[in-house]
Amino acid sequence: MSPKQQIKGDGEAATERRKREPVAQDLDNPTQQLAPPVAVNQRARLAPSSLTSREVSQLQRTIGNREVGILLAGTVQRLEAGELQMQSEFVVQREDDDPLDESQVRKAIGFYANRSTQYTEEIIRQIQAGVGVPETGTVDEAMVQAVARYQQANSPLWVDGMAGPRTLPALFPSGLAEQEEIETYAEEAEDILEGDWASMSEEERADDLIARVNDRLAAANVPQVGRLIEDLGGDAGQFDFEEWSISLDQGILQSEALSDAEAADVADTVYHEARHAEQWYRMAQMRAGQGRTADQIAHEMSIPPRIANEAFGDPLAPGSMEALIADGWYQSVYGTGSAHRERVLGPTGTYEEYRALPEESDAWRVGGDVTEAYNRLGEEGA
Repeated sequence: MSPKQQIKGDGEAATERRKREPVAQDLDNPTQQLAPPVAVNQRARLAPSSLTSREVSQLQRTIGNREVGILLAGTVQRLEAGELQMQSEFVVQREDDDPLDESQVRKAIGFYANRSTQYTEEIIRQIQAGVGVPETGTVDEAMVQAVARYQQANSPLWVDGMAGPRTLPALFPSGLAEQEEIETYAEEAEDILEGDWASMSEEERADDLIARVNDRLAAANVPQVGRLIEDLGGDAGQFDFEEWSISLDQGILQSEALSDAEAADVADTVYHEARHAEQWYRMAQMRAGQGRTADQIAHEMSIPPRIANEAFGDPLAPGSMEALIADGWYQSVYGTGSAHRERVLGPTGTYEEYRALPEESDAWRVGGDVTEAYNRLGEEGA
């Protein structure tokens, strides 16, 4: 199977598509165990007393007692008869405790030591600045605990102290992930989806949605995408990196009116797919910085020659944080993680594994930020 293998149920092989299922735990270490569905995790945080004993056991089996302690930090464990009873060995972890134990700290420090060619002193200084510890350039317990606290506060990142291909794009947002870009796009999308939508034709709706997201791509110095209208079975959109285009669902475009939730979902999905375009372009720029020619980039990534040529003319500096982040996506799709990705996107892969892929973890997080911004606009206008 090629690295462009489709998500199960998708149409064209070269598409990156947002698949609707329960949210999965994000992993920076693909060998670690996946967490349970987000519904249980969210209720553990928001309403711990609503959990059943079976759900607590599920959490303990999948993420361990310590991580359940993090989820339930600070909650009262004395409950009425018939409600949840904690196992006697379960210890609640206070919110101000360090998230990692000694063995986890050693493992996290080893993660950086084993990747010292990528995690240079300058990169380590940037991570330290990002998590608010002294910028020594040397990995120590204070740094990995601070990374773990950042991960803990930014669910669904796995709390392991390792700033890998899922944590770094969240810690250092750029391009479409910048909050100002997200809020600008949400406002413009709302004008279309809840303003002029009813008076527009199917083609006008598609043109305007893609025009707005292309504005954001242009601001991020990413080549703009084309647009297609197709029957996507109700999914709002998908990015085709071979054609460098986003397909929009015909059924949604033909709807005369969208609910607030449907409108937010359309805005989220279109931006999610545009983020994939940005990811693929950054990968191409990263490869250009590594000395690959435009022809080589186009061939190995199955992207249009014109996109490869643009990336070749604007490479990412080797050793930069931008290049390290792009390399995380590249390794997932085309490099060391490609076999894992092919299995995940094949018939035996699970939805949770799909959501844990670095490029999907990032696109879902950024799309989710759009949903939050879009919903805030509705609340402010209410």
